[in-house]
Amino acid sequence: MQQSSRPVIVIPGDDPVQVAGSPHLERLRPYGEVVLHRDRPADDAEKMRRVAQAEVLINSRSAVKWPENLLRQLPKLRFITVCGIGTDAVDLDAARALGIVVSNIPGKTAAIVAEHALALLLAAARRLSEQTT
Repeated sequence: MQQSSRPVIVIPGDDPVQVAGSPHLERLRPYGEVVLHRDRPADDAEKMRRVAQAEVLINSRSAVKWPENLLRQLPKLRFITVCGIGTDAVDLDAARALGIVVSNIPGKTAAIVAEHALALLLAAARRLSEQTT
């Protein structure tokens, strides 16, 4: 049985939708077999079934967690990317020990977060919540 030279790229749970329908998802297809699961896995067993053959994992939501005990069960996994600024959904020490590269997109939301913080400060200063009854 001949193995495919194309890596398996899995999105284990895209709920609410972040990746599905994105033109960027289509850009991945020439580089590997892309498997998109639109709903979140119900439990760890379902999560592991979805990613069992994955070499690349795209974690679109931090609700899907990757602790050490699960990472150790994925010998093919080489790369996890997080579609966000945080990596708290992935056990980074375990990933490093297993040779799994983890990436994210730090700083992409800095301007939005700053604008929101300023808006909250102005709302508090003007007692906006008291005026919206």
